Amino acid sequence: MRSEIHLVMVFALLVGIAPLQAEELNKPQQAKSQVASARIELGAGHPARAVELLLSASELLPEWVVPREWLALAYQRQGEKDKALAEYAWLQRKTYNFDPYGRSNPPESKELIISAEALTMWLINETRRQQDLAFLRCEPQLSVVARGHSLEMATLGYFSHESPTPGLCQSVDRFRNVFNFVPGVLAENIARRWGSSPCLNLENIARTHEDFLGSPGHRANILSADVECMGVGVAANAQGAYWVTEVFARFSTTPPPDGTWNN
Repeated sequence: MRSEIHLVMVFALLVGIAPLQAEELNKPQQAKSQVASARIELGAGHPARAVELLLSASELLPEWVVPREWLALAYQRQGEKDKALAEYAWLQRKTYNFDPYGRSNPPESKELIISAEALTMWLINETRRQQDLAFLRCEPQLSVVARGHSLEMATLGYFSHESPTPGLCQSVDRFRNVFNFVPGVLAENIARRWGSSPCLNLENIARTHEDFLGSPGHRANILSADVECMGVGVAANAQGAYWVTEVFARFSTTPPPDGTWNN
């Protein structure tokens, strides 16, 4: 009798656990489906519905960056600047401490730099909105590429699209070093600001964006219809100077069949 009771109890526990395991296994698929639906809603001009779906996907998989990439765009489409900036900052924070070469910004500058990067992304997409162009997704790994170049310029004290480091000379080399493939389209903007006192603040970051727009080549990169995503990296030195790198990319040369790159 004792053996029979033991078997019944074990069976009951297994039956109770099985649905929970199935639910956990289904979370990635549910989240993926919600993101796909949100992209359709966003493309159809329904950002509020997209926000609902993306928030649900984020709750299912809190560390998955994809819902947050689109959530930043949905909030910005609705004109909710603070919420959009918070999402851009969340994405930038995910890769902030990663640099393949171990370089880093001054620890005390971390939050200001993340805010500066987030503001830059918001300004880029606001500029594109004014020209009726699709928003660009924030791609965290692309920000690794951008921040890496800014950090190297700050560390080695130079200002150029060309790096003196073997294997990282051109922007495509730096991209390939992180992604292990060559993108269909790649463009890069760089800027530097320095002075007798620390220059890194959000007002100067906004001025840097305006400086980019005043340069035909930099403006063309920001307003390119050939790119789908962006990465931004800011670096500062102990003297208060800062460097900004913006990287714009399209990963594939062939448009996806559903045409939803920039929705």
